[in-house]
Amino acid sequence: MSEPTAEQRLYAAVRFAGDDRSSVAEVAILFESAAAADDYALGCRWDDYLVGAIRFHLPPRACRVRWVA
Repeated sequence: MSEPTAEQRLYAAVRFAGDDRSSVAEVAILFESAAAADDYALGCRWDDYLVGAIRFHLPPRACRVRWVA
């Protein structure tokens, strides 16, 4: 499987529960950019979180991301 292009990349924000980050309290997915995921976490006043790219393992024909508003 090839690396996703910038147009195909999606992001998530992960909020941790506890000081040691061994437990996840919440995951919010499907942001168009890392900045959008970060803005979401900040807007929700999350104090301990990470933002990262996510990947869905899809068949080769489903390799394009199409946003529906």
